Amino acid sequence: MHVLRQNQSAQSLDWKIRSLLGWVICFGFLIVSLATPAMAGSMAGSMAGSMAGSMASPSKVDLSQANKAIALRYAQDGWGTQPHWEQVWDELVAPDTVLHFNNLPEPIVGLEANKAFSKELFEGFLALRNTIEDVVAEGDTVIYRSTLEGTQTGSFLGMPATGKSVKMNDFTMLKIKDGKIREQWYETNLLSLMQQLGLAPLQ
Repeated sequence: MHVLRQNQSAQSLDWKIRSLLGWVICFGFLIVSLATPAMAGSMAGSMAGSMAGSMASPSKVDLSQANKAIALRYAQDGWGTQPHWEQVWDELVAPDTVLHFNNLPEPIVGLEANKAFSKELFEGFLALRNTIEDVVAEGDTVIYRSTLEGTQTGSFLGMPATGKSVKMNDFTMLKIKDGKIREQWYETNLLSLMQQLGLAPLQ
């Protein structure tokens, strides 16, 4: 009898343990089933954000590189001493482009007006060399720094030829949209230019 009771007690304990384990397993499955959608949503959101970032980044890089290529072609093939510079401008510059030139009180507006202004500038320096030193491109903006070297052989901004040589740096910033140069800023040290030409006193 004593042995029988021990067996019955052991069986009862075993049944209770199995029952408890069953409840724990069921409860575990319930928690996982409830947590999985939230975890999946979180993972999906994270993956989507990562994919969106990786997709947006190359696009911006591609735009910067494309605009950099346009700016360099404009600076080199569209330079005023090149034989076909006006055709390059027709291709790359927007008809309503705006140029902010040094400290001129008003910008020069329109492709044709800017071509006429550039032609007038180069009449004084027919062999002016332009060496690109640095280029920075970010989205629709490109900035480049150049070294200019040449001799004044003709009239320049109303000043007669001096026969003197100059060397100076300049900076150009372009805004490019849809493959066209929409706006330009040009800065150089005109005082230094005048001093090198002997048209302004040295300080």
